[in-house]
Amino acid sequence: MPTALLAGTVQPPTLTLLSSDNASLPPLWKSQVGPSPKSTVQVLPDMAYPRPEGRSSQHVPKHKRGGNIAGNVVHLQSPMVGDTFIQIGSAEQPLGATLPWLGAQVKALGQRHWALEVTVLDHRGRRGRIRLESGRTEAALLPRSPPLLRLPLATPHDGATEWCEVVVDLRQLVPLFRQLRPEEEEENGKRKRRADLAAMPELFGSVERVRVYPNCRVRRVWLAFEGGVRGEWALKKA
Repeated sequence: MPTALLAGTVQPPTLTLLSSDNASLPPLWKSQVGPSPKSTVQVLPDMAYPRPEGRSSQHVPKHKRGGNIAGNVVHLQSPMVGDTFIQIGSAEQPLGATLPWLGAQVKALGQRHWALEVTVLDHRGRRGRIRLESGRTEAALLPRSPPLLRLPLATPHDGATEWCEVVVDLRQLVPLFRQLRPEEEEENGKRKRRADLAAMPELFGSVERVRVYPNCRVRRVWLAFEGGVRGEWALKKA
């Protein structure tokens, strides 16, 4: 079994996974950028935005736009949501965090959809992916390996370009793997078998990986023993 990043450590009540104050992604975070010239992952001031064609340079408008915060943010954009992302942890080097609350400070890029995904292990080592998607309207369970639970993500103002805080209790979401009926997926023109219920995670054990997909800007990502941390990490207005 691979050694977790947090193996042998005492985990604090709140564990900051990502803070965009620095000029680049923290070393434990990895990024993948799709082949489209419009795909990019950059750390830049919130008032700035990348120039067209995915160039590394950025443009800062003379007049500030509403909804900006002071400091840097991680900017993710792509016409194909699944081929561009940032993540911490993996199956080969799991995070190993046992804190059950996942939180993120995120701003959508206009009306474009974005997603936040976490891979969890239950108390018996069974793996499952939970993907919160801003564009979904119904929950769905796909019998993949590991199984994928896709859940609607409600954000304030229905897609307006404003910062919001997403906080979820993974202990409440993991049981959905056994409560929802798995969908069937076609592969090579044939129907896949339904997922084996015994392979579905049952109770929350630990976090293996956290991944953020476009199209959004990220200020912070954290895990916590309890819910929100608004008092500690209030957004700074630019």
